[in-house]
Amino acid sequence: MSDSSVFKTDGTASNTSDYSSGNGTLDFNTNQFFQTHSKFMMEGLGSDAQTSESEAGGGAQGGELSPRTRKADLEDLKSRLSTGTTHARMGEDLSAVAQRKLGENASPEQRDAFKKAVEGINGLKPGENLARGRELKLPGVNENGDFVHTENGIQRLWSPADGRTETRTPDGTKTTNFTDGATRIEQANGEVLEVRGDKTTLSKPDGTWIESGPDGEITSTKEHIRIERDKDGRLKRVDAPPMTESYMKTDDGQGGSVELGRGMKPEENFALVQRKDGQTEVFDKGPDGKEKVSRFMDNPTVEAERKGVMERAEKRFTDPAELARFKADMVRFEQRASDRKLEPTKVADTYKAIGQMLDGGPDAKISQDDRNLLAQQVMSHAANPTSVDQGFHDTCALASLESNIYTKDPDRAARLISEVSLTGQFKTTDGKTIKVPEGSLKPDHEAEVRKPSDGDRDFASQIFQVTAVNSLWQTQSWLPGWTYEQDRVKASDRQADKGERTRLFGFDYQKDFDGLNGADRDKINQMITGSPETTSMPDSGDAQEMGRQLEQLQRDGKLPRIMTVHTGNPPFGTGSGGGWHAVNVIGYDPVTRQVMIDNQWGSNRDLIRNAVPLDQIFRAQRAP
Repeated sequence: MSDSSVFKTDGTASNTSDYSSGNGTLDFNTNQFFQTHSKFMMEGLGSDAQTSESEAGGGAQGGELSPRTRKADLEDLKSRLSTGTTHARMGEDLSAVAQRKLGENASPEQRDAFKKAVEGINGLKPGENLARGRELKLPGVNENGDFVHTENGIQRLWSPADGRTETRTPDGTKTTNFTDGATRIEQANGEVLEVRGDKTTLSKPDGTWIESGPDGEITSTKEHIRIERDKDGRLKRVDAPPMTESYMKTDDGQGGSVELGRGMKPEENFALVQRKDGQTEVFDKGPDGKEKVSRFMDNPTVEAERKGVMERAEKRFTDPAELARFKADMVRFEQRASDRKLEPTKVADTYKAIGQMLDGGPDAKISQDDRNLLAQQVMSHAANPTSVDQGFHDTCALASLESNIYTKDPDRAARLISEVSLTGQFKTTDGKTIKVPEGSLKPDHEAEVRKPSDGDRDFASQIFQVTAVNSLWQTQSWLPGWTYEQDRVKASDRQADKGERTRLFGFDYQKDFDGLNGADRDKINQMITGSPETTSMPDSGDAQEMGRQLEQLQRDGKLPRIMTVHTGNPPFGTGSGGGWHAVNVIGYDPVTRQVMIDNQWGSNRDLIRNAVPLDQIFRAQRAP
């Protein structure tokens, strides 16, 4: 939307391009409509009487009768105007004519309404001099004391009670002008156009409405979903009433659609808005709880791969809710990539890997249905890296590394999952082939749930984390027979057995996974991404030094960084028990000295909305 469509105070229409069908807003030809009816909007404007918006009442008939319009006086008034015409006398203006025809007891409001009626009926300009003997048509009076006139099928009304004027045309259109400058046009088809100040509202019989003004427009759907756009037509926000279902789709009232997702995880809550011109945007809240709008990138390379993935998704995903979430994640992924200034090739290559996963082939190691699920989860993690969790597993170091790689190198994370799903193997950046144990190619009891609970590990993270450890262990020169595997366990054993297995030449060595140190984590990162850069926070002697380090890392775009903390310390624990745990530092505010932490225990354990004081997170690195 470029300019707002409003009426000037003289009743004429200013720019009405907002309501043409060519810009994806209103499908309503106001230019033609206003040309037909604007002359009726002019009548009655400019009265000295002041009527508030509430008094105008949206064009209610009549009003409280003045003393002059009591029954006897009403009959007298009708009699005075029954001749239908009068002739102007020498030196008379309309005020004098009003006094002569209405009598000395007429109220100021009656005289003003009468003058406007005579002006409108006879085509006079306000204050126009009257030639002696000029014939003037006179209005009649209805039972409410309003002045009325009908000619050529057009009915007009001038109300002394509230100063409004009304016009009804043969096609059933009713136009009401109020003394505060507002105008209301009611059409026979039930559509109502209201102009009040610099805002124009079109209401439709199905309950939808569109309000347009100089700052943009607001659309309300039948379900009372409010879609707000700025003056350039870009989405600003979406407000929706509480939902009883996790998904809904409806028309946006302008030829497009809006799809809403609701769930327990932050990333499950979104509004996907698609205009009839194809523009797609997403409104949601980021991990910090702040409202944001996401849009696709403007890049031809990305656009080509995006189109291919979109077509595959529409073919593979039969659940409308899953397809809507996938599309929303695509939009959010591209917006995140733009915000972080990732190379467009990283976005395109992420899409390419997901497309290959969806295509599959007869020899794919993982089934089509499970690969469809993997594609959705990879897309979600690429869009929302903080959604990666470790679940009921001792893999905090791996989960934090996985989130880190999705943030900086989403294409590498997607390629790993794609290769393993198709071949059961992964080729590292230095050319080594990693064989993923067969049993780990099936989701464990936690990952087999199509929508894992907040904090649980999904199938894509199971594949990533198992492959990551084996990339390290299978390339060790001193004992290459080690493997890390994820087995399924019986339901009765799940409280004590996580299904993790450390094996040497195929034989169980131990059940629990011991985790990784920073050096091992960096080796894995280099084998997956090719980057030799460390993933860990640098050592610091005190909180002040840590603050300076965080400020520099953030300025250089090198966050997140992985930090090792002890969960016996606040804000992770109470000072008793606990153990060592890896988390991601994703942001820092040097003014408030608050540190944002992505914790792999689930979104409700993240410290992003409620960031942590720098001094506290520094102390959390020490044993209690």
